Amino acid sequence: MRMENQSTAYDFARFSPRQQNVVALPKQQKKNAAAVKKSKQNKVFARVFVSAIVLTMVMAWIFSRVQLTEVTAQINSIEKQLNQLKSEQVRMEMEFESKMSAKKIEEYAVNVLGMKKIESAQIEYIYVNEGDRIVLIEDGNQNLISRIGKSITGFLSYDNE
Repeated sequence: MRMENQSTAYDFARFSPRQQNVVALPKQQKKNAAAVKKSKQNKVFARVFVSAIVLTMVMAWIFSRVQLTEVTAQINSIEKQLNQLKSEQVRMEMEFESKMSAKKIEEYAVNVLGMKKIESAQIEYIYVNEGDRIVLIEDGNQNLISRIGKSITGFLSYDNE
């Protein structure tokens, strides 16, 4: 199909600019210059205030982290000392037990002090036939209070000898 011999017309209306259906909005009232300036100042102040709060929070967080690190270091140091002291305690207890064993004490008594084991001929038994008794020696220089105390004790005692 050739187009040269055809009498078809072009619709140039498609290429022409269209009418725009634009509705004009009512213009807003112009703001006062002072009100605009004040609004900008408020925004700047708000930004500075928020930035200061954020900065304060960040610094507080950093400070708390520093303190946490210092306390953790102190705890680790004290735990290390505690472990050293516990191991020293175990060592000293073992040394004490080795020095205080019955065999060591016996060797020390025989070698250093010159003691000997007891023989059966050295044992003497003492028999007491009389009962236990207490002998009080009275002091002639008694004061008034001690005399009163003795008289009350003698009066209240069951055994008046």
